[in-house]
Amino acid sequence: MTYSTNTRVLVTTSWTTLALLVGSFSGGVMAWDVPTNLGEQDDALVWESEAPSFNIYEDGGYIATVHGTNSYEPIFSNSEYQVVAHDHGNQFTAISASFFYLDDDDDGDLEPDDSEELEFDEAELYFELNNTDGDLGIHSVVDGDAWTNLKYEDVNGRVLIDVQVSGVMAKQGLTEFFFESAEPTFDELSPADFFARFPAGIYDFEGTTIDGEDIEAETMLSQVLPAPATIYIGANPAGPFEGCEDDSALDPSAMMELSGGLRAQWDPVTTHHPDIGMPGEIEVEIYQFVFEGEEVHLSVDLDADTTEFIIPAEFIHSGAPGKLEVLVRDATHNQVGTEACFQVQ
Repeated sequence: MTYSTNTRVLVTTSWTTLALLVGSFSGGVMAWDVPTNLGEQDDALVWESEAPSFNIYEDGGYIATVHGTNSYEPIFSNSEYQVVAHDHGNQFTAISASFFYLDDDDDGDLEPDDSEELEFDEAELYFELNNTDGDLGIHSVVDGDAWTNLKYEDVNGRVLIDVQVSGVMAKQGLTEFFFESAEPTFDELSPADFFARFPAGIYDFEGTTIDGEDIEAETMLSQVLPAPATIYIGANPAGPFEGCEDDSALDPSAMMELSGGLRAQWDPVTTHHPDIGMPGEIEVEIYQFVFEGEEVHLSVDLDADTTEFIIPAEFIHSGAPGKLEVLVRDATHNQVGTEACFQVQ
């Protein structure tokens, strides 16, 4: 195996995110030495530093945070890595030199291999937090060619799920698979204990098609969650809405617009969750807006630049209770929901 270090501080456009990160650190006193001697050992990234925590970047994008160790795996051939030291999300250092990893076993061959296994069209594994009720779960969706067997393996190669179809279903095959785990409250299972069950890193999906071919995919499971949305409801709202009372008559009132509709707004989400999960960069992919009235259920996906939705007048009845949720989904597919109940005024 060979590797090389690069002492240049980010010069290409692919490192824009890291360049901005360096700029954000430059104004304060750095508490930890810059990680040095980046290299590869047994397919792991290793370095030297006395810091307690490190952010890991792969090809210019954040992929993980590690604590109490000066190594990270797995790393992949033909990829460039960077390490940022910090004190559990505070007092970041400047960025280390970049490290380009090339596995000699690849012989430098970057051309597609006709003998490569089939890949699933979609393979996602992500966390969902109900910030209002205080519960966490893990979800997944897989889609692709028809298969008869599907396995999930965690970062340590342990099998988490093994699905085998049989009988006539094995002749038909499955193409899509979705699950939601149980979501115990924090009183039953603390966030720290929950995340310890599902460490961040690369998870493998392996299956067999109805034709007997291997099919696979990889996905990165991140423990960085977006912050919850702060929601305002109605014309000139007095303050943010969150939660629901046992008696809906006790929920706060929300004023309709002059048009008769009801406006729901929320602040743009730009940071990680302040209390749950790991610190890191957040890129909102979509906001999902859900409204439940007396006789209607409305759900719509909105782009990251849209932070309001007007519930149509025909869905609103004066004096009637209502409930809505704003779900923030980031680029890793992790999502955080905030619920709010109200009385239409």
